[in-house]
Amino acid sequence: MNLARYVRRHVYGAPQAVTLDVGPGLAETARAEVALLSSRLVSGPSAGAMASRSGRLALRRADYRGVVELAGRATTVHDLRLEIAAGTARNVEELDALLLRTPWPAFFAPGAAVELAAESHDSALYHRGLILERASLALAASGVRSEASEGMDSGRVRLAIVRDRVSVDVSLAGAPLWKRGYRTALQASAPLREDLAQAALRWTRELAPWEPDFLLLPFCGTGTFLFEGLIALLDVPPLAFGRPYAFERFAFGAPPSFAHAKRRLLGDLAARVEPVRLGALLVDGSLASIESARANWDSFRGALGWSEGTPCGVRFLRSDAFATAWRELLPESARRVLLPLNPPYGRRLRVASARLLYERISGECARLGASLARSGGGLSGCILCPDEATWRAFLARARPLRTRTRHIGQGGLDVRVCNFST
Repeated sequence: MNLARYVRRHVYGAPQAVTLDVGPGLAETARAEVALLSSRLVSGPSAGAMASRSGRLALRRADYRGVVELAGRATTVHDLRLEIAAGTARNVEELDALLLRTPWPAFFAPGAAVELAAESHDSALYHRGLILERASLALAASGVRSEASEGMDSGRVRLAIVRDRVSVDVSLAGAPLWKRGYRTALQASAPLREDLAQAALRWTRELAPWEPDFLLLPFCGTGTFLFEGLIALLDVPPLAFGRPYAFERFAFGAPPSFAHAKRRLLGDLAARVEPVRLGALLVDGSLASIESARANWDSFRGALGWSEGTPCGVRFLRSDAFATAWRELLPESARRVLLPLNPPYGRRLRVASARLLYERISGECARLGASLARSGGGLSGCILCPDEATWRAFLARARPLRTRTRHIGQGGLDVRVCNFST
């Protein structure tokens, strides 16, 4: 294979089909974000038309360079998967023929190792083990080692057979895109996933579209809501955090336009660094959480070159979340406050009832909102409720706050995200 000619004709010079994997309940939010980013691509060409494909979002007739930039900028998408081969296979012989035609050398150099995943629905070829075996042999013929992947999200190469139609995809992200790269210290056993935090903040913005001047995090954990809030408010592209992408390891490497887009986006971000115009206070009773949040803040601002100046003044306070009325935690200058909440409960907060905890939080939110409203300001925020009981407990005392709830229940996840504002 003439690699340069293949890439010029079939990757850069031809429209591409790309599947977008998103988390449960985030499809419409991801669709809106991708549509917005597609209109602002530094690399120039449109990312293509959005459609639905097998329950996932898809880009049709997309420009590869635009798709790669999207992978570096999207905040609510898990992965972008590039289709590199497609056809019909009703038996092993037809599958082998398709796999041998797949341009493996264009993406994986000899000696590379890839994760391999497969799924089949309503097809004559239904045995996952057999499909993986044939794909592994085809990769081996190109000198590429493979191993089975348990979950579809973690596979760098995926074979999907639906009604005898075969699609071979390669991951552009590698590790899921919600793994931004700024969170170097983890303390919780089940930390808040970045894409869910980002979506919850975007939903808050829909309910209260004004710009906050202060972020208050009474249960800060490792600080995810702070970092995702800054990404949203300051328009920080996730590519700034230096995480590796699978497309950078393709045999032909990342397109030159990606390096150009990265320089341009980071240059624009650096030019927007101003004296402190946004304050933040992170509160947690756990010393381990405070230390993790500090370490992650150092990693976050270091990646963005904010060692000398920062557009956000951040303070940390080790304290019980209810030791002080939340209004008293704010500086006098705070008028428009963003309050994202992901409360832990049980042993860590020493509360016997999650329901009582959420009632208490609701009361604090209502009092803080009323106080800010009296001084001409406002409160907006979100809270993650792990079940219906905690959600109802929060709503019981939330008046006069306006609320809007999204129920995310899929794949073992059962969370109610309740957004609120004055």
